[in-house]
Order: sequence, then structure tokens, then C-alpha cells
Amino acid sequence: MTDPDQSASREGLHPHDETTGTFKPASKHEFRASVFQTMIEGYKTMTLALGYKLGLFDVMANLEVPATAEEIALKANCREKQTDEWLRAMSSEGYIKYDLDTKRYTLPLEHSKSFKENTGGHNIVTLFLEGLSVLACAFEDTAALYKRDGPEFLPPASKNAVAEWKKKIYTMPEWSEESVAAFVDSTPGLKAKSEEGIQVLDIGCGTGSLSIKMAKLFPRSEVKGVDLSEESIKKAKENVNVPNVSFGTADATELDSNWTEKFDYVVSSFVLHHVSPLTTALGEIRRVLKPGGWLSVMEFAEEGISHGDFYMKTAHSVEVLAQVESEGAEHHHGDHGHHHGDHGHHHGHHHGNHGHQHGEEKVKPSGSIMHGLTAVELKERGPVCRVNADTLSMAGFVDLQILEQPEDEFNPHYFLKKPL
Repeated sequence: MTDPDQSASREGLHPHDETTGTFKPASKHEFRASVFQTMIEGYKTMTLALGYKLGLFDVMANLEVPATAEEIALKANCREKQTDEWLRAMSSEGYIKYDLDTKRYTLPLEHSKSFKENTGGHNIVTLFLEGLSVLACAFEDTAALYKRDGPEFLPPASKNAVAEWKKKIYTMPEWSEESVAAFVDSTPGLKAKSEEGIQVLDIGCGTGSLSIKMAKLFPRSEVKGVDLSEESIKKAKENVNVPNVSFGTADATELDSNWTEKFDYVVSSFVLHHVSPLTTALGEIRRVLKPGGWLSVMEFAEEGISHGDFYMKTAHSVEVLAQVESEGAEHHHGDHGHHHGDHGHHHGHHHGNHGHQHGEEKVKPSGSIMHGLTAVELKERGPVCRVNADTLSMAGFVDLQILEQPEDEFNPHYFLKKPL
């Protein structure tokens, strides 16, 4: 006999999608109110996206003193009437500060940083605001694809715009020699030790840009890059142009048994939140580090909602609206369900084949963007792991420092040590 509590908790679940959540019964008024609230937030978000696209946030971020709507419109090369309406909307929602006496607007410096591009990594705010404008432009074309008598492909303009945006959310920027040098300089003691010569392990190395650049900058050091993806490691090996770097496939939860206390320094860039069980991986990292060895972990900040959770919560909507596969996308299933890119992290948002035909791009089946898994597989995996100061300290590392990344103001660099 079915447990009535269990049956009730599953009511409303799609039979092929365990990630839809539990249906919450509500009165017609409660349900209507929740729909209204979602619509309100949607209109607010589109208004934010418009300001980002027009460069209004950039103009306001560069203001030395508060400015009028006319002055802001002039600097943004926009019409004053429409700019004034946008400013009023943003100030009414508390995003922009308005002085009623002087009739001037201000965007506080700390707030403006949310709307600036990070040179060293994705700014999730600007990335998804850009996506809104792209998806809005393609909205009618996307709707037509759903009709039985509609076209099979997006027209080229919509297809290219959507594919280009999806490619951005799949891939982190590549490490440059300048960004690696800046990162090393910002990590206490790392430059001096690397110049003397140390053993380095890059976990989740992707196609190897960090490993290779670090090996090139510090020829006395030996750098080993590992990744779960065979395809990434193949590309990393093709990219090798220095003798003191090597690559191999490895699972972060089961590193080589011969590596016990082998490495002076372990680095992992935007990877560990994909690894499960995280405690096992951290235990393996501690095992392969020498006593007193250093660990650097770059991860997404937890700002009320973690970036991993943000991707999870937007996954279905993105796939519903972005009905086109990005160029170079693959369907990659690994034990951790992630596929790393040039920056040591690829977000794992990979799906099926391109399906090109007659120079157009086929409509792809929907599925979750997170980890390149279907919704059911994603549910089986559970949420992405939370990597933060607490989880790292609980794993037995000491002397935690939370450093600011030189080219990424929002996401932390956790710098720790294995006890002697």
C-alpha cells in the first residue's frame, strides 16, 4: 500500500523529470498572487537588462559626481525622455540612488561592480542580462519552433545570436600569461617558491592553460594537470609547449596512490563544486600534499544564492528558451558530470549533437544545462557541492586566507595549508 504522505509529496511531479519539485496546493488567489510576483520580477529583470545593453550602468559607474537624467542620457548617447523613464524605474526599485532635492542620480561604486565584466572570469549578472536581450530578440522565432507546422530551424540571425550566448555560459575564459602572473603575485609566497622549483598539481586542468602558463613562467617547477575528461586532456597534451608540464586523466576523489605527499602546491579553479563526494576529494588533496603544502581553491561566491544554485534554478528556463546548440558543444557524461574548459572550468553545460542540416541548426531536445545531464540525472546527483571556508577548514586544512582574485572581484580565492 502506498504511503499517503509519500504520495502527496510526489503529487504534481512530471514522470520524466524529478527536478520539477513538489506541487504546492494553493487557493486561486494565492496561485494568482504567485504568478503576479513572478511577472513583476520578470519585468524588473528586463529593465535591468535594458540598462546593461544600453551601457547606462557603465555611464553611471564612471560618474565623478551625481548627474541629471539629461547628463546621463548625453553620456550614453540615448534620448533623454526614455533615459529618464529608465532611471525613475531603477530608482523606484532601489537599484539607483535619487536625490529629490537636486534631481540627480547616483550608482554607488560597490553596486556598479555587479554590472561590470570580469576580465578573469564570468560575471554571472552581466552574462545572464545579456542572455535576456538575446532570448527576447529570438522569442518569436523560438515560439514558432514549438508549432507542429512551424519551421524546423531558427533563422540564421536568431540561431547565431543564441548559439554565441550559450557558448559563453559553457566556457570560462582562458588563462593568459598576464592573468597567471597576477594570480601568482597575489598568492603569498607562491612566486618565490615557484621560482625555486616546486611540484604543482592542477586539479580540473581542462585544456591546460593554467598548467602550461605556470610551467612556462616557472621553468624550475614541475606541473601536473589532471582532469576527468579524456577529451580535455587530449587537447591539453596537444597544447604543451614546455618540458616541465604533463597531463593525465584522473578522478579528484581517487588520485594516484603513488602521489602521497608528492606535491608542494595544489590548485583547483572553479571545479570542486562539481565533485562528489566533496569530502573524499578534499581528503585526497590533503593526502597528496606534502606536510605544510599549500592549497588554492577558486570558487563561486555564495551571495545569498550560490552561483551553482543559480544555474540549477535557471536551467530549465534557459533550455526552454534557447532552442539551439552552441558550437563545439558535446554530450559529456563523467562520474562528476563536468567538463572543464580553458580556465580549468567549463561549467559542464554540454548536450547532444549539433544536428546541422542544410546549413541550419536543428531544434535540440530540452534538458538541463547543469553538468550536461538530463533533469532526471541531475536530480539523482543532487545539488552542486558548496565549497566555502567552512567545508575547506573542516577537511583538515589550516591557516585559511580568503584572497581577492586580481581580475575577479566577486569570487574568492581560498588559500590554505596542510598541517605540518
